[in-house]
This record gives sequence, structure tokens and C-alpha cells, in this order.
Amino acid sequence: MNRDQFREEVYGPPLVTCSLKDPRYANAVEALLSRNDFLAFTAQNLDDLKTLSDQFTGTMRLADITLRTTTGGLSEHRRLSNQDLQRLGLDGWAIDYIDGPEPVLSMLCNSRKLENSPVALHEISEESYNEIVDGEKVTHFVTGSNFYQVSRRKEYGPDAVSTTTKNVTDAINWTDQPVDISAKREVQEQIDALEREFDELKAEIKPLRTAFTEKREQLPELNEEIVSYCLASLNHY
Repeated sequence: MNRDQFREEVYGPPLVTCSLKDPRYANAVEALLSRNDFLAFTAQNLDDLKTLSDQFTGTMRLADITLRTTTGGLSEHRRLSNQDLQRLGLDGWAIDYIDGPEPVLSMLCNSRKLENSPVALHEISEESYNEIVDGEKVTHFVTGSNFYQVSRRKEYGPDAVSTTTKNVTDAINWTDQPVDISAKREVQEQIDALEREFDELKAEIKPLRTAFTEKREQLPELNEEIVSYCLASLNHY
């Protein structure tokens, strides 16, 4: 994507740059993400993010564009050990089932904490569920067909814990179904169209820059003419 305009590589949406290592976890992983997460462009520094924003929302007047930045590498910090995961009946962390460029994975972690969102293909025991909810290490997790969000209000004491549960729907993005292929193709076509428009704008701006440079080079000569005219006018009087 016009790499000469950016300090570092800019990545397209996870929908086209990432995939699942194990398709069995498509429902669980997608339950932790929103539409904007799948369609977000990722910049690796604030300067490149501003360049993207100026181009997409400023020059092109595009409103439905999600731009994000990520700093640093992919976090390896896990709030539960592998032994604890197994003991609780959990399979692993959501981010570990996604394959893609590290900056994009880091962006997803920054946005959705996927590095600390455990998933499991099957439901866990009531004891395991209670241990997760009563603890302070996990706020989102997916087991079987359920998504759980745990909210804690420490200022009201250890018992101020609530859990929101919703059913996990079938994945529509990172799957092998034809609808997924169509969606990826549509997003890629949008990216290609944006790049073409960006190149056209660059071509339009180039002669303007050349004209500006030529005028600026003429300034010293124009200044001399103005000074000479003013001196001549003074001598005349």
C-alpha cells in the first residue's frame, strides 16, 4: 500500500491478512471480535496513522473506515499458566489460534485482549466456571456455545462481580464457506480501489508541487524587481 508514503509497513484488515490455524475455533474466536476489528487497517506508528487518516477521511472523505495503531511486539504475558488452563478445562488463548502478521495480531490484542481471552470447544465444569468468575485474571472467555464477560467493581468489594452471557453464533469471516471467500474478495477490491484513487491523487498533486517549486524559485528575482521598482519610484519623487 504505497510504502513510499509511510515510515513502516501498513497492514490491511485482518479479514484478508489473517486466518485461523484451526477452523474448529472459528466460532469462539469470532465471538470475541467485532466487525470493525475485522476491517481495521493497522499502522505501526502515529505518523503513519495520521497519514492514513488524512488520506482516507480527509482527502477521500471516507466515513466507514477503521484505523488503528500498535506499538511494540506481541505480548507474551498470560494471566493463567498452561497448567491452569488445562486444569480448568480450557483449550488455549484466542490469539494463539490466529495466524497473521505480528503487528496485526498485536493490534487485535490491544483492542480485544485476545492474549488473555481463553477459549474451549466444550463447556467447562461448574467448579471451573466459578473459579474463573471469582478470580481476577480473566474478563472474557468462550466455552462451547457460550460467550462470557465478567465485570468486577473492586471499589464495592470482592463480591461485586457480574457475568454477562450470550450465545455464540456461527462464524462468517474466517471460515471455508463461499460467503467468506466472497467477503474477502469484496474487501480486497475495496483496498485495490483505494490504492488506485491514492495513486491518482498523487498524480494530480505532482504538477501542483512542481509549479509551486518553480514559483518559489522565482521569488528572489521577483523581490529584486519589487525593490528596484520601489527605489525608482522614490527617486522619481
